[in-house]
Amino acid sequence: MSWIFGCLSENLREDDSLKFQTIHRDPIQLFKTTSLYLAIGGNKNTTITSKDLKQINSESKGWLVSGIGLISGDQNQKIMSAIDWAKQLESGSFDPSKINGHFVVVVWDNDKSIKIYNDLIGFRTIYLFSQKDKIIFSTELSWLTKLVNNPSINMENLGSRWLTFNQLSHGCLINGIEKLVPGGKIEIRPNKIVIENKNWIPEKVGATSESFTDCLVPFLFPKSDSNFPITLGLSGGLDSRTLLAMAVSEKDASFRKKLIIHSFGEKDDSDLVVASEICKKIGVEHTLLSKDFTYDKNFIAKLSDYSEDAILVEPVSSFIKNIYFEDEYFNNKIVIDGANGEIARRQFYNRLFLKGRSDLKTRNAKNILGHLRINRADIFTTEAMIEMENGSLSDVEKLFEVIPPVEQIGVEKFIDMIAIKFRFPNYFGSEQSRLDKKIVCYMPFSQASVLEQAFHLPESEKRNSRLFYNLISKNKPILKRFPLVKNGITYPYGLNSLSAFIFTKLKKRIITRDLFDPTYLLYQSMKDYINDLAASTEVRNFSLYNHDKVYKIIDRYYKGDRSVQSQLDWWFTFELWRQNHHL
Repeated sequence: MSWIFGCLSENLREDDSLKFQTIHRDPIQLFKTTSLYLAIGGNKNTTITSKDLKQINSESKGWLVSGIGLISGDQNQKIMSAIDWAKQLESGSFDPSKINGHFVVVVWDNDKSIKIYNDLIGFRTIYLFSQKDKIIFSTELSWLTKLVNNPSINMENLGSRWLTFNQLSHGCLINGIEKLVPGGKIEIRPNKIVIENKNWIPEKVGATSESFTDCLVPFLFPKSDSNFPITLGLSGGLDSRTLLAMAVSEKDASFRKKLIIHSFGEKDDSDLVVASEICKKIGVEHTLLSKDFTYDKNFIAKLSDYSEDAILVEPVSSFIKNIYFEDEYFNNKIVIDGANGEIARRQFYNRLFLKGRSDLKTRNAKNILGHLRINRADIFTTEAMIEMENGSLSDVEKLFEVIPPVEQIGVEKFIDMIAIKFRFPNYFGSEQSRLDKKIVCYMPFSQASVLEQAFHLPESEKRNSRLFYNLISKNKPILKRFPLVKNGITYPYGLNSLSAFIFTKLKKRIITRDLFDPTYLLYQSMKDYINDLAASTEVRNFSLYNHDKVYKIIDRYYKGDRSVQSQLDWWFTFELWRQNHHL
């Protein structure tokens, strides 16, 4: 990802700078004074600094941005250039809530004071800690743990990240390190940190399907000084198809001609088959990306890097589907991703919505936690699990402190606020940060101005995907002829949410052919590696593991019990993450 590493100290020595340079990667820009050390690097297309404006070359005053910002242009959103950022940051009244996109911004007027901001949704964040006379910060958590004495896991903060769909707080997973919350601000002075947390609630707007569409469309054809072509990811799902329908119906033909489509996966994957048929029918350029994997030591190293970036939100096997973003196809393109359209379809936390309505109204935290719980892997000691359970319960209780009362906004909006405040930054934020490392990419449905519209849409428009079905009918009705795909299973277009769920569940049970399982192939190829890792001194000495449970999962799996494959996947994920963070 594009990254930032910095330090502020009243007495910054040369040996400090030399030590820092062994921790971070080669920077694109480096700012150094006797008090300040700032490095930024990674993807040059998601890295901008004040030095990019040739007339500014100051070390003790400047700014830098990791990520991308989006501002309104004439008709479309514009990806912010160095000049655009300078206008915002040098105005004296910078307000990140007025900017869409995902970013971390560092600003300093002198080398004695630094201000750090991030985007309103929190897709990008920064970590910091104090060490003697230094305050050190970075977008890369694993780099900071190299500097912390005896770093350890905050099991209470890990709790909801491991036991539920996503972490339900913004606490850092490492003791002694703090994390910038969504839309927050940190002011750093020598030996002093002031953190301002912004509790953003979508501003109330009179949202309609028309106003939602008017807000969303400008994100489909963003302008940029680079003039990179735009590529839309198309699967067999409803969200990307809705974006496609709106894009190909756009009246301005000059924008339409810039659109190309990509899909990736195995060649016989249902998503690829449906996407290919759609593009062929409507006559748009379509690139299919498919790979043959070799599970060698190089691939395992990439899995390790992925676990470091994913921060326990996805198992490492997910890298198999995410590796496609490393393809050269995505170089010098703007990638439009249809993720998070569920927010306009009332599809987040359905179990809580269906079974926990009364618990939300009575604030029964224990029952709410049960509705949000998922099973990753049972690998920790009893004592560790107690800490994680207590942390998870505390996180649920605190939801009612940061979200307006259910009685005021209703159950549906309360659940959507959980998604916006915690699932978006804690789940999707990790992948967005990782993608910034390679490509220019953003999610139109996840932009703050779009979320304001989606949040305040009438619930009748969101239920059963009514809004998206209507948008497809209005913009490109021919797309109704093709089935939809969920988790590799096709189902008829037009089904409501419950019918689609039942249909795909039943169809999966009766499918006689073996579904391609790359995760199985991965772990079969790594049998010796996994057994050696589990037997290593480093694993045997890790006190938070229930080693009997870990060994039993591995033993059962390699004796043919594929029902524990997910638990093996998650244990391996945790182990790689733990080692990358020196825990």
